[in-house]
Amino acid sequence: IGSIMTRDYAYYEERAPTVKLEDITSSDLNAKLLRWIKDDNPEWNKAISLTVDRSDETDFCIDAGDDLGWLGFFIGQSDFIKELNILHLPAEQIDEFVAGLNRNQSMKQLDILSDEFILEKIGPLFRVNKNLTDLSLHVFPIGEDGARNLALILDNTSLESISLEYNDLAGEDFCKEIAMTLGRQTRLKKLRINDNRIGRVGCVLLGEALARSRVSSLRVLLLCDVGIHDDGLQALIAGLAYSIDLEVLSLNGNSMITTTGLAALSAFFQSRNCDLRELDLSYMNIGDDGMNCLVPGLATLQSLRELGIGWNRFGDEGLQTVLDMPNATKLEEINLSGNRFTAVGLASMSPLLQSESCLLKKLYLLRTNFGDDGVEALGSALAGNKSLTCLSVSSSDVFMTESYGFVESEWKVFKRILCDTSSINNTYLSNHTITEVGTLLLDHPPPDIQTYLRLNKTSEKIAAQCKILMHHPVLDMKPFFQWKLK
Repeated sequence: IGSIMTRDYAYYEERAPTVKLEDITSSDLNAKLLRWIKDDNPEWNKAISLTVDRSDETDFCIDAGDDLGWLGFFIGQSDFIKELNILHLPAEQIDEFVAGLNRNQSMKQLDILSDEFILEKIGPLFRVNKNLTDLSLHVFPIGEDGARNLALILDNTSLESISLEYNDLAGEDFCKEIAMTLGRQTRLKKLRINDNRIGRVGCVLLGEALARSRVSSLRVLLLCDVGIHDDGLQALIAGLAYSIDLEVLSLNGNSMITTTGLAALSAFFQSRNCDLRELDLSYMNIGDDGMNCLVPGLATLQSLRELGIGWNRFGDEGLQTVLDMPNATKLEEINLSGNRFTAVGLASMSPLLQSESCLLKKLYLLRTNFGDDGVEALGSALAGNKSLTCLSVSSSDVFMTESYGFVESEWKVFKRILCDTSSINNTYLSNHTITEVGTLLLDHPPPDIQTYLRLNKTSEKIAAQCKILMHHPVLDMKPFFQWKLK
């Protein structure tokens, strides 16, 4: 990037009325974007991304010259821009850019994937812009100074969504700074603090801050792989007592929680104010004993539609407790991948999958030790299911086998599920609802199965007709009157 003389906001303001955008930008596409911002072009989606490589028409690529200074000026002037994504921000022009950015009053969403230094400079934006609702900071270390700057920024806002991911947040000092300010966000609906090792101390501080402020607006809480311990989880649960609108909770990757913490979580699920719709407890090393602790609480969540309990080292016993829940038929998506099921456990899924009240649409069984018996058991369990549309499967030894993690004999079972050619009646009774069969390595199963999946995307009636015509060219027309397929 070429070096230019530092310019203040007045420089851009004076020249803006007569400037030719093609003369002040490094590319025609950048000039086009500035014109869209300036004129509020109807083709523009009101979003801009600062990046190195252009992959979309709203990507503004920083190059030589004063691209960034002019972009900041026009963003500051705009009454229409709603979203800004900062994926790349060169230090040489940051002051000119920020001088304009800090005057914007229309932006609703700010996503920064850059470095912590910008946090020192964008404080005025949060004081001026009262429309800002979403803030995301990704993949850069915030550090102690950055944590203090972030705390000051958050104290000047009333945000609805805050996302902090891969920021190397750890340690009591700045965990406390941020936790206290998060607790004061009275309009906060979505909080994501993923892949930050805030640990026991951070979770305790966050729980205490939420409890002290009695935050009731929270709807989504994602705390994936943050090093939660039992006492941190218990403090967090106490802080969520007032979050009566909480719908989505993810504790994915917190493997240090024991049965003590899981029992506390189960009690939270049974509380009067808890009514989760989505729950992800994957990669938590729960085991069969842990599932026995959790299920009494899971069974009371009448609004639960999506449940992630994959990679938790539980076997047939734990699976059976989940399948026996009275609300299991209401689930629309369940991830059971990476656990220790046998053919007996897979066969025990039959009552749920074959129930007329089953609402399950997506079933994940990746890295599962199927074997021939397991695949047959799953095939039998799926027979007659009318709700499932997406099935993701692979063997536990997927990296050691070919054919997408299944051998040919195992794929034949899924082929039979989708189209049993042994008789016209069995073809008609085959599955005509599954439209996706995903695997761990590749998205596409063998060609003949792909054909059946494409047919299923039409309608159940058309899929049944086509499969019958493909495999039974000599037809007895009487069944068609009974099935109403003529």
